[in-house]
Amino acid sequence: MTTPPQLVTIEDIRAAANLLRGVAVRTPLLRWDERTWIKAESLQPIGAFKIRGAYGSPRSSRRSASGAW
Repeated sequence: MTTPPQLVTIEDIRAAANLLRGVAVRTPLLRWDERTWIKAESLQPIGAFKIRGAYGSPRSSRRSASGAW
């Protein structure tokens, strides 16, 4: 039997924000039309829209089974 996934906590979100501070930059929301906005992640310094996940993923492998770092 598999274990159900754990919910992300506010502490997880704060830890991720601290990890990315100085790496990822805030990108603007650009209006596409009357109803659509685009998050311009391609404006990250390396031009990638997955910088947050790519940067954090190798580091998350250091978590123990309990979810602690």
